[in-house]
Amino acid sequence: MFFTERGRAWRRQLEPAIDDIARELNHLRSTINKASGVASEGWKLLNETLSEAAPPRPRYPTTHQTSPF
Repeated sequence: MFFTERGRAWRRQLEPAIDDIARELNHLRSTINKASGVASEGWKLLNETLSEAAPPRPRYPTTHQTSPF
């Protein structure tokens, strides 16, 4: 089928469409990567903001002995 004249003509029509699909998928991948980077940066900024707002942790644990039970 693909080696007949009709099959070759069909392949010639199909190849540009496949190239367009591949190009669009690459654009989609790029967009998703950019969105992922923006989301990661947002989470990083949010975590930094929340850690700055939290009270500082004591440097040493409390001197009270805890109950083993």
